[in-house]
Amino acid sequence: MKHNDINVDEISNTTKLLLYKQSPNITSQLNFENSDTFLEPLLFAFFNSPTYSENGEALLKELMQGYFANPTSLQLQYLYNNSNIAYIPNKGYYNRHKKLIEAPYYLDQNKTIELIKTYTPLLSPIFRDKNEQPLDPKLVEMDKALFLKNKADLKNAVQCIEKTSPSHFKLIQKCCSKLCVFKADPKHTNSFASNNVLGMAFLNAYQDDYGEAFFVDDIAHQSGHAIMFMFWFNKQEHFILDPNAPLAPILENPKEYRSFYVLFHALYTYYTSTLCLDNCITANVFNDKEKQEALARIGFYLNKYKYDLVCFEKFCAHYKGVVQVIKEPSIQLYATIKEQYIKMIREYGDIVKDYTYTNQPYNFTFSNFIEVNLKN
Repeated sequence: MKHNDINVDEISNTTKLLLYKQSPNITSQLNFENSDTFLEPLLFAFFNSPTYSENGEALLKELMQGYFANPTSLQLQYLYNNSNIAYIPNKGYYNRHKKLIEAPYYLDQNKTIELIKTYTPLLSPIFRDKNEQPLDPKLVEMDKALFLKNKADLKNAVQCIEKTSPSHFKLIQKCCSKLCVFKADPKHTNSFASNNVLGMAFLNAYQDDYGEAFFVDDIAHQSGHAIMFMFWFNKQEHFILDPNAPLAPILENPKEYRSFYVLFHALYTYYTSTLCLDNCITANVFNDKEKQEALARIGFYLNKYKYDLVCFEKFCAHYKGVVQVIKEPSIQLYATIKEQYIKMIREYGDIVKDYTYTNQPYNFTFSNFIEVNLKN
């Protein structure tokens, strides 16, 4: 996928229209020439919230005041979290006295990717459990202590991707301007990105020993979802068949719960994770432990990669070929995904072929890997 394959103007024009319908007055205070204003991830969270119409205009003004062309006196009431901290995009973090206590924190030198420091109420509906039901906020840890613990590894990971995968990093900059680190038991939720908050990825740092290799992987993985949400913003340009068609009946596998859309998303994240991990290994940016973990993660993904490529091919064969299922932009993307798998097998197949993953949960766990692979 190339940088110009994603039409952010179409996406920002959609939010411009929604903003105007909600409040012409607020819209008039924004710079229409700046697309970034209308790609603010929390703006998508606002419009996709089931209760956004409650206090809608007042909340929207609080949210967007950091982008006003001519700043007005600070308005704050609805953005405060349970710790009495309010995050205003493009401005920073404020206390109950409307005093700026911390500026936004960026992970790259050009200040294009921001790490959110604390919980904000607009994100509450975004967190979902395994059954897609709203997750109790008490089950999600997102505070300054977690931010401080992980910010160095996150910054190093982002800069490793920027250094070793510059072309792909441009896609991340374009499609994933904010990262949020949280901690929750994976039985409740995993790392994720959401179509309800475009331009943002959520990283579950639930294991205390996570380091650079994990964050390179998880940033690449979850920003991969964020990229795909924007790439497929207009699904009619990409799909001939219904992308939500279930796989189970065609694959004759009743345990296969996914749709074709979810399968394609998964394949792209295998591409992004192996691409970034491979480039970091090749550039020798990891220490020995992180390199071993990166290799183990590549092996873990290659197993999933192979299985899902077979699923993809079977699904398309059922409809007499890929050209009967998806259109050209996505056909080329699939070719790139498949080429990456072949490249990874060629480079790492002999290294990872004897790795054992029998004790791995859904999320790769390096300590489990070491336990059963130590002799190797």
